[in-house]
Amino acid sequence: MEIKKIFRNKIISKFGIYFFGQALLSVINFFMLPLYSHYITTDEFGVYSIILMFITVSSILIDTGLTSTFSIKFYKLNKTHKTNFLYNILFYYLMIGCVVSLILIYNNNLLNNLLSISVSYTVRNKVILIMLLTVFVRFLTNIFIIEQNAIKYVIVTLIRAISFAGFNLIFLIKYQMGYISYINATLISLGIVFFVEILYIMSNYKININGFKFKNYKELFKVGTPLVFHNLANIIVDSGDKYLLNMMGTASMVGLYSMGYKFGAFFLAFVVSPFGQVVWPILAKSFSEDKEKYKKNVANFLYVNLILTSVFLSTIYLVLDLYYRYFINQEYWESYNIIIIILVSMIIYSLSQNLTSPIMLREKTFYIPLITLSSGIVNVLINFWLIPDYGIYGAAYATLITYIFMIGAVFIISQKLEYIRYRYKNIIKFTIVSTVFFSIEFKLSGVVDFSFSRFLIKVFVFIIFIVVTYYINRNEIRKYKK
Repeated sequence: MEIKKIFRNKIISKFGIYFFGQALLSVINFFMLPLYSHYITTDEFGVYSIILMFITVSSILIDTGLTSTFSIKFYKLNKTHKTNFLYNILFYYLMIGCVVSLILIYNNNLLNNLLSISVSYTVRNKVILIMLLTVFVRFLTNIFIIEQNAIKYVIVTLIRAISFAGFNLIFLIKYQMGYISYINATLISLGIVFFVEILYIMSNYKININGFKFKNYKELFKVGTPLVFHNLANIIVDSGDKYLLNMMGTASMVGLYSMGYKFGAFFLAFVVSPFGQVVWPILAKSFSEDKEKYKKNVANFLYVNLILTSVFLSTIYLVLDLYYRYFINQEYWESYNIIIIILVSMIIYSLSQNLTSPIMLREKTFYIPLITLSSGIVNVLINFWLIPDYGIYGAAYATLITYIFMIGAVFIISQKLEYIRYRYKNIIKFTIVSTVFFSIEFKLSGVVDFSFSRFLIKVFVFIIFIVVTYYINRNEIRKYKK
């Protein structure tokens, strides 16, 4: 009965659905990594990471912040206006996407010059298609999130993950195509998801030709344009280190760093993304209905986020050295050493995303690019300072320092816009407890000197940590049961 009560809670049940979908997605990718490490060299993995960075940057430029704008305005519009805005955005993507594609096609070496790598014309054309599909799929998938349609979101996410993994296996093992396997599998999986999503949109949002109006774009760009700079600066923070590693080091260094960074991506997929997908619509709704309830929600969600991310960090490190020792190709072992830095950076990043809601919901989006742009500058400067001497470790520490700077800036500005009483006492107490337990766990971990006796001690420490976490948060848990 107690379990039923917990899962009747809307927040927990939706988090459970998102978590289940993202967990399956991450498990698929998690078990694909050993395969990649044996079939793709660090150099090839580095080349793919650089191409992926280009796709991300170019898709953000084409998006022009409209995905985030649609999320912000969704609960402020009636169905007719939502539909008009939706198709205005899709038409804009099509036009701008075609222009960017033509520029890249008619300037044969432009892509190679931008990325400082050499790819064939066939690969270039596939990259262009992936770029366009990424823009559309990101926007259409986001509609499921803001509709709070968790099941449909999970279905399309799994379709994409399973088709990507399946085609990747075929191209990687049967045809021995190296990093091109990634390119082909990404293109096919995005195409399948786009077809499914566009059918859903066309059946649920009936297009109205009279809804295409210039004033709609004016309203959308007013909110969205500042977010372009924010998203680009985020890319500098998130992927600029890979570009600088390639520029000041080698593609192999990029490959090692990217393998370590993959675990940061798993961390985001397992906890941060599902939590954000549940929380954002709730915050948006409470902001427009009850400001006091909204403030309480923000404070509570920040603390819950800290608990979830800390417990998951400890869970990952429980088995990570074992996983690396027996499944990952030894060529990639060095990447294990930077994972702890990346994961702590991801915790700080996820907490900073919780803090941005006052800025976003009050539509003061011009603050966002200021924060991320300054964070991007900090990141580039620290990378230039640390990479020549410390390589992938310097890049990892630059990421950590940058996210610390970012969360400080976000906190100061968001508190000025909407003062919120956070649960500082609880946050400090739990941070101390989790740091102590994780330090012990980290000390017992290692790939080269891995032993099962130390692994069993780690399991014991982890169980104690979970018990202590439950004890100090027992009142929180009782509240959610009610």
